[in-house]
Amino acid sequence: MMNEPAGERRLFADRKWIVDVAILTLLVVGIYAGRLTTLHLRGEETRRAEVAVEMLRSGDWIVPRQQGEFYHSRPPLGNWLIAIAGAARGGVDVVAARLPSVIAILLTTLVIYFYSTQYLSRAASFVAAVAFATMAQVMDIGWTAETEAVFTLLLASSLMVWHFGYSKGISPWIFWTAGYSLAALAALAKGPQGPVYFGAPVVAFLLWRRDWKTLFSAAHVVGGLSFVGIVGAWQIPYLLEAGPRNAYGVWFKLATNNFHSTTNYSRLIKHLLTFPLEVFGCMMPWSIGLIPLATKSFWRERVDLRGLSQFHLLAAAVTFPSIWFAADAVPRYFMPLYPLLAVMIGAACEFATDPKRTGWLAHWWPMTLRGSAVASVGLAAAVVAIALQPWGVLVRLQQPPAFVSLFCLVCLAAAAILLSLHRRARANEIRLAVTCIGCVLGLTFTGFMLNTRVNVQIDAAANVAVARDTMIGNAPLTSVGPLPHQFVFHFDRHIPMIKPADAAENPELVGPIFAVWNLLPEEEIPFEYEVIGEVQIDRFREGRDHQDEEVLVTVCRKLSDSPTQTAILPAIIDARK
Repeated sequence: MMNEPAGERRLFADRKWIVDVAILTLLVVGIYAGRLTTLHLRGEETRRAEVAVEMLRSGDWIVPRQQGEFYHSRPPLGNWLIAIAGAARGGVDVVAARLPSVIAILLTTLVIYFYSTQYLSRAASFVAAVAFATMAQVMDIGWTAETEAVFTLLLASSLMVWHFGYSKGISPWIFWTAGYSLAALAALAKGPQGPVYFGAPVVAFLLWRRDWKTLFSAAHVVGGLSFVGIVGAWQIPYLLEAGPRNAYGVWFKLATNNFHSTTNYSRLIKHLLTFPLEVFGCMMPWSIGLIPLATKSFWRERVDLRGLSQFHLLAAAVTFPSIWFAADAVPRYFMPLYPLLAVMIGAACEFATDPKRTGWLAHWWPMTLRGSAVASVGLAAAVVAIALQPWGVLVRLQQPPAFVSLFCLVCLAAAAILLSLHRRARANEIRLAVTCIGCVLGLTFTGFMLNTRVNVQIDAAANVAVARDTMIGNAPLTSVGPLPHQFVFHFDRHIPMIKPADAAENPELVGPIFAVWNLLPEEEIPFEYEVIGEVQIDRFREGRDHQDEEVLVTVCRKLSDSPTQTAILPAIIDARK
């Protein structure tokens, strides 16, 4: 297909694949690592990094902790990777925190490519890999210190490795063990979603095919035991140290939180109606490429892809309800299935660019390239318009003049190339066209989007450094109640936490300088103190239906242990001022 000789499907018969891998590597590194340190750590990134810091500080790599207390969000694989990167760099910084995610996105992109070449042409495999790497949501969070990138690599690889082994007649002892082992690592990255999102698709696929022999085989049991062994190597020491209650929390706290609003029927109905559109939008612009799969001709003519298509689409279908019916779920929870859908985008592209296509499908590829060219010109025009006449909220979108020039040059060059290729669908021309689209998308994110975020970001590290140097100095700092992870991470020293109830009973536990944040009314400070100042840490959105709120940490000086309170007006620390 795609005018690509059949011999090219034998990937290692020549070295042409090296060019594809080189282009994919440059594209991913340019998008995800080119400006890795431009934005400060934000959102939950400092939480992941702080857990890694405490692992390095304490030497306890079994139990995730924050301020010495048990942290129940998820198992610690992501924190281990950050800690390893931090140990190699001499400390956990922005690069160490984000590097595992960047490597995971690169590896996922290459896994998609090499896996796809076993079923599709090299050009279609290249399309699939670029599609994943430049999906909107993947670019948005794939470079951050969140767990999604690593989890996506492990879960998608578990499904692809299992299906490759199954479809190619490899020993079931191998593909069951490999699949379950990768699913176990996915579980150690993000909890029960890993085994559920591996087990449900493979079992559903085997039931669909009525392959009882493979489903109820000894190899399947051995694969399951490999999962138990890998997870148990961490779980048993954790259980012995933290106890059953914390063991339950580390696996199920995050998952159960997604169902808190399920009894709010108006919210649930809204979620049911909008969530599929949100996921479709998060895979843009490539999600449009799935449309040819809805045609009868695809399923009638591409019998050779029927098994691949059934497995990938069935995997998406059986896992989607777990977040579709969870009113508090967000689209990134479906990101581990994006690689499988990216492969289907490659398959759809291969089908639509076949010279034998007739009807509207014959115009699909030309329309795609013309539309992409128009969009590229439109992006360039929008950036220039904002630069020349900013007004209102558009002031935040202004870009540096040098970037405006570069962006326009890339967009216009890409548009010209796409228009010149829109009537041709040979393999090399498809690779060139998709590379141009990927470059425009990548530059839009790494340039325009990141510059916009830089314009409004808060330098929490600088704010905390000012507070540490001017308010606290070398004095030990304690906290009454937990502090925001942003403050704890950037403070760069251990901050013991005293529970408010313990502080009320034993005020002497609280040091001369202490910090508080977000105490409940019944948790008032029970002794005499004065407020030294407040430190602005972040602006965050707490849930979908809340407004932006400032995160402020109050630093106080303890005056005595007597049960009276004295406070002066705080001075907000903001390094931008």
